[in-house]
Amino acid sequence: MDSPSVQSFPLAPGVVSMLTPLLARKVAAQLLNDHPNWTRAEAAEYLRGHLNRPSDAGSDRFIAQVLDRWPTQDSAGPIASGTSDASTPARAFGWRSPSVWVLIATNLIPLYGVFFLGWSVFPILLLYWIENAINGLSTIMRMLCVDPADPAAWAGKAFMIPFFCVHYGGFLMVHAMLLFGFFAAGAVAPMHGSPFSLTSKLHAVSQAVTHYQLGLTVWAIAISYTYAFFSDYIARGEYRRASLSQLMNAPYGRVILLHVVILFGGFAVQALHSPVWALVMLVGLKITIDLGGRIRQARRFAQSP
Repeated sequence: MDSPSVQSFPLAPGVVSMLTPLLARKVAAQLLNDHPNWTRAEAAEYLRGHLNRPSDAGSDRFIAQVLDRWPTQDSAGPIASGTSDASTPARAFGWRSPSVWVLIATNLIPLYGVFFLGWSVFPILLLYWIENAINGLSTIMRMLCVDPADPAAWAGKAFMIPFFCVHYGGFLMVHAMLLFGFFAAGAVAPMHGSPFSLTSKLHAVSQAVTHYQLGLTVWAIAISYTYAFFSDYIARGEYRRASLSQLMNAPYGRVILLHVVILFGGFAVQALHSPVWALVMLVGLKITIDLGGRIRQARRFAQSP
């Protein structure tokens, strides 16, 4: 007796259609793990030879979805034959990338405050805290955009995004309390109210931003993250390869690093009474951390769906 076909079950085509993006993601992940140097053409040829069925609309659609999750050299099109290797993601996100220069330019803005506005360590660390908050918002947007054709991804978003908001928000609150408790000058009002009061934190941050004239710098940071979101994450197709768990975990490495390195650096600079050379070194350290983190993130999203 012949096995029943997919068409024998009324719900089967809908189920197959819902599972196709998830299966395509898994197949692409396995192929990239086994054959990281393959071009899109090589991957397509392999898939057509192993589907064990004649070409039809269903198999062609599945192959197309797998290739949609394959790394591209740049946003203009697929990797050309013979140009793919393990370093392709690094080349695609290298020093010629506009996103890198936007990142560097944004991080150099605090130097203007140091040399021309007389900033001490507190406004610089406050800017880095605000950047962490903007990074969290950017992460939420990235998670929302992950593989929009995959219903399973949307089910994951319904749980992981609210969890991230609560968990990451807690990190930000603790960081803010440390920042205002140890580094805020007398001109800035301390944080009042419950440690979990979002209103008191935002009020204190708003007053500090106004006092130190940080408004334009905050906008520059927001524009930098927005540019990276569209130029790297959307235009390069990273949203088709990134996973929710990757995205949710990515900001924590930066937060922990800033807690350990930048805060301890801030204590050292404050102990030296904020000399210009020490503040410049603090800014340079931050640029190094950001560049390393951005390039590592680009490599992960380029190589693993």
